[in-house]
Amino acid sequence: MNPSSYESYSHEVSSWLHSGRKRLIQKVLLWHLEKSAKEIEILEVGAGVGQNIEVLNQFGIVDVMEIDHLGLKFLHKINSLRHIYEGGIPLRIRNKWNVILACDVIEHIEDDFSAIQWIYDHLKPGGIFLATVPAFNWLFSEHDKALGHYRRYTAESFNRLIPKNAEILSSSYFNSYLFPFALVSRFLWQLGRKITKSSIDELQKQATPNGKFINPILQYIFLKEIEKIQKETRRMYGLSYYVCFRKPYKL
Repeated sequence: MNPSSYESYSHEVSSWLHSGRKRLIQKVLLWHLEKSAKEIEILEVGAGVGQNIEVLNQFGIVDVMEIDHLGLKFLHKINSLRHIYEGGIPLRIRNKWNVILACDVIEHIEDDFSAIQWIYDHLKPGGIFLATVPAFNWLFSEHDKALGHYRRYTAESFNRLIPKNAEILSSSYFNSYLFPFALVSRFLWQLGRKITKSSIDELQKQATPNGKFINPILQYIFLKEIEKIQKETRRMYGLSYYVCFRKPYKL
């Protein structure tokens, strides 16, 4: 991710998009974590500026992994974190966790198959992995390049990365209600970028709509969608895709 895009991202953590995704994380973990488990250990890979930590603290002890210096600066200010790993996959770590979370991270890793295998190897038996990724490679654009994405995913292409003996607990496309509006917005933004391309050399991400009046409206719509998602929900389209799988208790 280029510096200007990360700086922009760090200012959007209170936006409707992050609020909805945090609610989704909370719901999925509530569905699949065993209530009897004690001292659940959680690792967030690519923790960014710590936007998900408040939710993760509700479930257990939280460690984070981050590679960007700006993200690390924010993370070192969060007192509730047990350990901050400065680096990215495949960092050499002996620890294993009950939960590993990677929100919009895997698309940043060139060897995504090895990344998922690293995550699987660092889960305790019975541990769960929750990932969100941007959906549909036909949407891949300058926005993705500026964010350092190698690809976007379909449900099929991401699920092929999952080890054969892992159990998929739930999965679905999401951010579906706003999907048509996002397509129009992305098209118009890309058109504008092409028109001004001769005077603009640096890649840029599309800013998340986050104005004083638009943010509450988009947040209401997105949270309504997340509210209706259940374990059995399998939406056929959306801007993003999530999947949660469990490592077997006995290998």
